[in-house]
Amino acid sequence: MTEPAPTSSLANSDLVEDIFGLNLRGARTIKDMFLRPAVVFQAAQDPVWQGRYTPSIRLLFSLLALMALLQFLWAGNDGLIFQTVFESLQETGVFEDDTVNSLSEDIINTFIAIYPLAYIMAHASSALLVRIWGTGISAIMRLRFWFLAITPSTFISMCALFLILIDPIFEAWVLGVAMLCITMPLDALTFYRGLPYMETRARLWRSVLFALFAVISAILSSTIGFAISSAFHVQAAL
Repeated sequence: MTEPAPTSSLANSDLVEDIFGLNLRGARTIKDMFLRPAVVFQAAQDPVWQGRYTPSIRLLFSLLALMALLQFLWAGNDGLIFQTVFESLQETGVFEDDTVNSLSEDIINTFIAIYPLAYIMAHASSALLVRIWGTGISAIMRLRFWFLAITPSTFISMCALFLILIDPIFEAWVLGVAMLCITMPLDALTFYRGLPYMETRARLWRSVLFALFAVISAILSSTIGFAISSAFHVQAAL
């Protein structure tokens, strides 16, 4: 027997609170999204998240901000990301090595600055356009649900960046494929476990659809971020 779909009395001010309010419950939210996501999804239907959990949009911003602050660990000159950008610029044969080195640093620094916004906007667009949560779900609730559902995979992706420190000889595409094989099933599983109000068959196909669009959004945010950063700095260097 399935539970009734959630109803919502959330106002625009609740979305503002989700983004800018201060909360120290992030660790509990992440933990419970792995262990019992349905409980957190239930709390998301309350304007103040039952006073127990960090709003999902704010939590995603916090994870992305932490990722940016720790860039010196995973985006340094000896890291995989820097080497990938450096080699791509070097292969063009347009710039000297010294210029390639400084240009690579500029591209990565700008990418890190704009990536959180690109990530949030890409996923927010998908959350509002892809109707997979059932009928009667408000736009604010769809945003809350979507960012909750990608919290585990975003956290895993952030942790995976530090694999570069352990084994920097990874090829970029190898790490990308490995993460895709982990995050896509994790997104689907989180969706499936988090929404018990849907019948099993509905949850199955919707969870797959959600995981597909979540991966597309993540790829688009990275691609757009690097494209903007590269175009700006390469054009300035020519």
